[in-house]
Amino acid sequence: QGDTFTAAHWTALFATGPRTVVKRGSSGDAVHRLQRALKAAGNERFKANGLFNAATERAVRAYQRQVGIPVSGSATPQTWNRLRRGHR
Repeated sequence: QGDTFTAAHWTALFATGPRTVVKRGSSGDAVHRLQRALKAAGNERFKANGLFNAATERAVRAYQRQVGIPVSGSATPQTWNRLRRGHR
């Protein structure tokens, strides 16, 4: 029981790292981490491919609405902070 990872743990784990602001058109490791964290947080409707496209932007907006932070569609430091805390 003590070794079981929950979705919140996976969300926080995937979000660990630099809190780089990423937005539509961005690509690379930070985007891939963001996508994996969003999927762990419950949004599995897009592919984690390291490309911040329209589907990723929709997922970020949905997550921001879900956790009650300003909705921008970009992964801001506030978005990363929520993900790092495992908010779903």
